[in-house]
Amino acid sequence: MNIIRHLWNMKRICALILISIILVDCNSYKDGLSENGIKIHVSVVHPRMQTITEYLTLNATTIFMHKATVRSTFQGYIEEAYKGVGDAVNIGDKVFRIQTKEAAASDSIQLSVGAGMFKGYVAITSKINGIITEVNYHAGDYVSEGEQLAKIGQPSSLRIVLDVPFQDMKQIRQNSQCEVAVPGSGSYKALVDKIVPSVDPTSQSQTVLLRMEGGKTLPENLNLIVRFPVNHIAEATVLPKKCLLTNETQDRFWIMKLLNDSIAISVRIEKGSETDSLVQILTPILTTADRVVAEGAYGLPDTVQILFQDSE
Repeated sequence: MNIIRHLWNMKRICALILISIILVDCNSYKDGLSENGIKIHVSVVHPRMQTITEYLTLNATTIFMHKATVRSTFQGYIEEAYKGVGDAVNIGDKVFRIQTKEAAASDSIQLSVGAGMFKGYVAITSKINGIITEVNYHAGDYVSEGEQLAKIGQPSSLRIVLDVPFQDMKQIRQNSQCEVAVPGSGSYKALVDKIVPSVDPTSQSQTVLLRMEGGKTLPENLNLIVRFPVNHIAEATVLPKKCLLTNETQDRFWIMKLLNDSIAISVRIEKGSETDSLVQILTPILTTADRVVAEGAYGLPDTVQILFQDSE
């Protein structure tokens, strides 16, 4: 009987030890500790109260609205090209000189035209002030009458063209101001110059033309980013976007908020307006004294023990 009683006591002791181990392990995970008891290192930030502006962002391209096509007035050979791509021209400047095919076929041709003498050479001049943007023929080439020799663009006629989805046109008004992001040069102000009164049947977008303020000049066919302010919110509670966590379908968002100096919990949030780096928090109500995990929150459980560093 003593042996049986001893074995029974041993079983009870082993069962108690096992239950204790399980409880300790559960409490460890409940407190957010890893298996080896090491706390997670994170950085935290404080919510801020500030004014934010939400923008409608669209792609755009630069164009010259006024262009002139330089054409040959006689058929013949280009004897000389006075200008090349990128050269500035004024009204009346010579761009090409053409020798007629009759003059090229003989040693010389001289015809009396009124009080003057036509020698078989024709000067092709510019009709506008601008920049040569395209040259189609060079010295020695044969051209027919009316052939396009070159194109001249007028930088002062520069406009920014963008296609706006029709549902967003309510945000854009004549002479309204916007921001234009120029690659490598920062942002500049522009005004809505014209709104084309037609909609593309395929994309259901409407064409809008902008003009740069302050006489800023840009090359043609430059890709730009245009931003229209559409929502202005004063005293918004904001957090950096890096604080937000989401699910795979991005229809649920949460943050890791510190309860005290060592524990962070998951808090479901509803976001509002956004900028490039900030997001407005609508619910729950946060204060500037709250602390939110900014870096190191990915993959953390609902409740976790942490070691933090204030990044602000």
